[in-house]
Amino acid sequence: MGKEKILILSEESDGTTDRVISWIKYFGVDFLRLNNTSELKFRGLYLSDCFDDVELEYNGNVFALSEFTSYWYRRGRLNLKFPEPEPPLENTALDFAVKETLVNEYDYLTNYIYAYFEKRNKRSIGSIYDNKTNKITNLKIARKVGLRIPATTVVSNKSQIIEFIKVYKKVIIKPIYQRGFYYEDSEVRTTGLSALIELEDVSKFPNNFSPCLLQEYIEKDVELRIFYLNGECFASAIFSQLDEKTKIDFRNYNWSKPNRTPPFKLPIEVANMISDFMSIVKMESGSLDMILTPDNKYVFLEVNPVGQFWQVSYPCNYKLEKKIAKYLSHL
Repeated sequence: MGKEKILILSEESDGTTDRVISWIKYFGVDFLRLNNTSELKFRGLYLSDCFDDVELEYNGNVFALSEFTSYWYRRGRLNLKFPEPEPPLENTALDFAVKETLVNEYDYLTNYIYAYFEKRNKRSIGSIYDNKTNKITNLKIARKVGLRIPATTVVSNKSQIIEFIKVYKKVIIKPIYQRGFYYEDSEVRTTGLSALIELEDVSKFPNNFSPCLLQEYIEKDVELRIFYLNGECFASAIFSQLDEKTKIDFRNYNWSKPNRTPPFKLPIEVANMISDFMSIVKMESGSLDMILTPDNKYVFLEVNPVGQFWQVSYPCNYKLEKKIAKYLSHL
């Protein structure tokens, strides 16, 4: 037990990380949490025929990455600080070229460090590169392993939208990027959630615009949020269709009257297809959104590699935070 040491990369405000760490402490396992605000200094990289390691400095303490036996990428990025050349060179073009070269050098070095985290430790969950997972590519992979998917199109002019709506009647628009556009101030608030789009809306569009993603609207018996962890699926049924506020996208939470979210038993063949999908996209964990239709069909929507899973863990009593802590602690 005393030999185990866990490295966690997260964000300072992430409560999920806090709860997993509470269990790690309970198990008596040593750990280091690095947030995107934790300033790190690079001390050295060592590589030979029989040895490799990386040394970093944090809060005045130097540590080697070889000390860690497990790694969990939760969220955020390394906040590595590298020295900048001073003073600026008088030749501005040369100064720019030098700084550009240094940025490339640091990027490649940082990428090596991320890879070191993920490949050295047998107990590794998550990857910073999962944040760039592609919704469109994932739909194709889901279809390849046998999961149903909604009809999907990416369009950039008004006539294409009109044609798609004529074919599928009810259509939603959603961001291509994982999070989508988000902005909030005292007067305006936008979200990257899914929304119904109708012909009346399209009439206000210009003839040409930036590409946007449309999908046929899938009628649902229940919505499913599935947390996947190293070959296991933990599913929750979300009765979002009973509330107009959450019917299109359950993330439009109704805090005054929350959706019921009981545990849900996935058919073995669906769970196996999810495992196949996650294996292909190389994710050890992630939150998947699916729909169970009134005629008992399971439809894949998307996967979020760093999504919150408290709404699966707590209502369903899965204790996912404890399971993650045990896995990382080699228990």
